[in-house]
Order: sequence, then C-alpha cells, then structure tokens
Amino acid sequence: MNRHLNPRSPAEAPGERGRSVRGPCHHRPAERLLVFFFFLTKETAMRYQMVIGLGALLVVLWSADQVAAAPDRVTLKIEGLTPTGCSSPAAVRGTMKSTDGVSDAEVSLERGEAVLEFDPAKVDLAKLTGKVERFCQVKITRPPAP
Repeated sequence: MNRHLNPRSPAEAPGERGRSVRGPCHHRPAERLLVFFFFLTKETAMRYQMVIGLGALLVVLWSADQVAAAPDRVTLKIEGLTPTGCSSPAAVRGTMKSTDGVSDAEVSLERGEAVLEFDPAKVDLAKLTGKVERFCQVKITRPPAP
C-alpha cells in the first residue's frame, strides 16, 4: 500500500477515498528533475542532443542569411517634388516603401533627394524608379558616383 494514501482518514468525505494526502504530484522540483533523468535512456539522450544540434544549426544558418542580406543604401535625385499632392515627399516615400524589399525610404523636399534602403535580391532599382515616376509624376536620376 502506498504510504501517501490514507483510506481511513477521519476528515475524509465520502467518495474521496484513496486520494493522495499531499496532492496529485508530491515530488519537489529537484526530485522531478531526477526522475526525468533517471528514465532518460542513452538513446533518448542522443536523440535530444541531435535535435538540439539541428536547432542550433538552423539558428546559425538563419542568422547568416540575415547578415548576408544587408540592405543596400542609395541616394536618388528627384525633380518635380511639390509640398502636397501626388508629387509630395509623403507620396513618393509611400510608393517606394510599398514595394517588397524596400526597408526604408527618406524623401527630402528641400534637398530634392531620396535615400533608399533596399534588398538588391528583391528589388530592381530601374523598375522601382519607373514605378515612382509613373505614379508620382516626378523625374528620378541617380547622381554620379563620387
């Protein structure tokens, strides 16, 4: 008979016969951990190590992919910007940022330029500038490299 069961307890209500005195799980956390490792066989431990190793490998590959895909930064000259309307800096910025692969776009009316951060694997710069020129009715040129 289990020492934690007390079938003849005077405070026991009818129908509660055979319940543990200390509750459903009376092991302390450290004892639960020992019980877990006691039942862990060598083969199961090797499987856990393999799963953990594969998980670590996936994290390394994912982070390497993120580092390799650092965005390019380019400055574009924009002619025809207006303070409001479809040729405004906000409209140009919104059109640029709506393109998949563009991470950031800053458009300045005073300088007449846009600074664009994009993923060259996803964005064709010529197509992007053509789209912005059509929708926003501006002229975009790329300044010569210094």
